Amino acid sequence: KNTREIARIQLRTYEGVRLVDIRAHALRENDDPLPTKKGISLNVNSLRELIDALTEAERIARTMGWLSDTAKAA
Repeated sequence: KNTREIARIQLRTYEGVRLVDIRAHALRENDDPLPTKKGISLNVNSLRELIDALTEAERIARTMGWLSDTAKAA
């Protein structure tokens, strides 16, 4: 994400509900990540819809020239 935060995707359970959690983690001085409030948790049943939406966003970004064909996530 940047030099002070990383993005993490985790599968977790909260009150019996299975979730996909996409969250920013602040890096402490020892580089241990600490979860922040910046993020979203979705029911795991929404995972396919999320993947499809991200795939479409990537396709559009490539069409707009925002991503090259060789660009990969950092």
